[in-house]
Amino acid sequence: MRHVLAVGWLGLAAMFAVSCGTETGGIKPIPVGATETSAVTDNGRDGAIASPKSSAPPVTTSLEPPAPVIVTPDKAESIIISADDVGRLVGSPLTYESKSTRPSDATATGKCKALTGLRSDSLGDEWTTFRGSRLQETEDRYDHIVWQAVVLFPDAKAAASQLQAAYPPSLASCADSRQTEGDIEWRIGPFSNNGISVTWVRQQLKDGKPAGWRCFYDYRVKNNALFGSLLCQNGNGTPIVTAIVDRMAEWIPA
Repeated sequence: MRHVLAVGWLGLAAMFAVSCGTETGGIKPIPVGATETSAVTDNGRDGAIASPKSSAPPVTTSLEPPAPVIVTPDKAESIIISADDVGRLVGSPLTYESKSTRPSDATATGKCKALTGLRSDSLGDEWTTFRGSRLQETEDRYDHIVWQAVVLFPDAKAAASQLQAAYPPSLASCADSRQTEGDIEWRIGPFSNNGISVTWVRQQLKDGKPAGWRCFYDYRVKNNALFGSLLCQNGNGTPIVTAIVDRMAEWIPA
């Protein structure tokens, strides 16, 4: 009987020793249902989302950016607003149209001659394409004259530079001065240059006194185009000429 009890106590002591060794620095028990491989993977879950390392050199490209979109000569005339559309804006049918492919020369002289419009003296030597259109009711009788012009340059910088060279802010000093063009005398109104557009008004004089006939000018630059319109009529034409040039601008890419 004593031998049986001794063997039993020795068995219990051995089991207790193994259990204590496991809890105090032995092999960590694997959770139920897991394997040794899956347990290691769980410990490295943070690394599972990292991008794989590669010894390949970085990818480089030698592609150049595309050239800017500009107005080409074949598109210049399409910027000019049709006689029907302009007629609706001025409130009168414009049945006569005269077109040109070269600017005319200014007949006025002096420091303010640029204010006769888009003339050859105002356009310099870099322009590449000119398209002009003169609209009025009939060839001999009219209540409105609408002149539209589109002048193309090699690039946007050249067009912007020419606008400033032709119509510098200093032309504001021409306001209230008189100007003779052929046998017609004009009085120049306020001139404005905001950097991308210029506007002014000329009023015809008869016997030295202001008449009702006035011409309203609005010229702008967008992309490689210098463009705009003048409208001559009795009364205030500023809203109409602004609307004409706004429509022209819609056909020019930024």
